[in-house]
Amino acid sequence: ILHPAYTDSYVNLVTETIMHGLFVTEKTWKPIASGQLFVVIGSKNTVEYLKDFGVDTFDDIIDHSYDDQKSQRVRFKMFFDEIIRIYKNKDYFIDFYK
Repeated sequence: ILHPAYTDSYVNLVTETIMHGLFVTEKTWKPIASGQLFVVIGSKNTVEYLKDFGVDTFDDIIDHSYDDQKSQRVRFKMFFDEIIRIYKNKDYFIDFYK
């Protein structure tokens, strides 16, 4: 987690391996361990699964509503829309991350 991918980025975009069934890999745990903001696309309810573990998913500033969408197509579209929203507000997220 000392790699520039974690130290020089304000939001980590996580693409999980498993899209059917809840399973979270190191790809998701690394930004959590580093204290980095993240959005994660995986199986339906991956973010909810993390919340059940007590992980702060930064719902106050990141819209994870894509997480509970049954349709992969809809979930991916909403995930990309959130990435675009974050990018358009990058100054806010950079300041928040600092």
